[in-house]
Amino acid sequence: MRSEPIEITGITLLNKILEFKSNISDTKKWTLTDLQGDETNLVRFNQIQCLTKLFVPDVYTPNDLTTSIDSILNGDFINIREERIYKNLFLRMDKVITKSIDFLDKYKEWELHDLCFNYRDLVEYKIKLNMLLNFNAGIMEISYPYCYSAIISGDISENIKYNKLDKFLSTVIDPENRIFSRDQLVKDYNYPKEDVYDMELENF
Repeated sequence: MRSEPIEITGITLLNKILEFKSNISDTKKWTLTDLQGDETNLVRFNQIQCLTKLFVPDVYTPNDLTTSIDSILNGDFINIREERIYKNLFLRMDKVITKSIDFLDKYKEWELHDLCFNYRDLVEYKIKLNMLLNFNAGIMEISYPYCYSAIISGDISENIKYNKLDKFLSTVIDPENRIFSRDQLVKDYNYPKEDVYDMELENF
């Protein structure tokens, strides 16, 4: 059973955004007014607001979730930051490329739009990966003749390693790689104390 993460980083913000977007695809309903009565997604709304202000203040707009989410998913926030904050990340990216493809020569220094392309591309990959990882998420009960496919697909999903992906995306969002405890955010940053997964289970 899923539960709220105890440690919160830049990737938590992206995960919350993708969950919210998956639950409510119509961006016109991403408002406080439309979310009244939808307790779990209202909590997610407030979580995203809090985490955006913390990790990507460059695009934080109070109560305007659409603008913030679009910028975070498209990587627009990268292009309004200073290049120097990504210096260490660029070096790590160089190492990955030279180790994997030794015949490619680096012909220019990294620029923010290069990082934006790689980030946007891997966000799209993460969205598709999430569809695979959550393939069996809707199954609450299953009978014997129908469980084989769920077991096989579940075993495959459990063996997919995506730490490198999340580490990169998290670092782009927050180059300082800060780690906050959930308790600290609740206490000092007005982060919602509710566990959305417990709420969903109760309302199932």
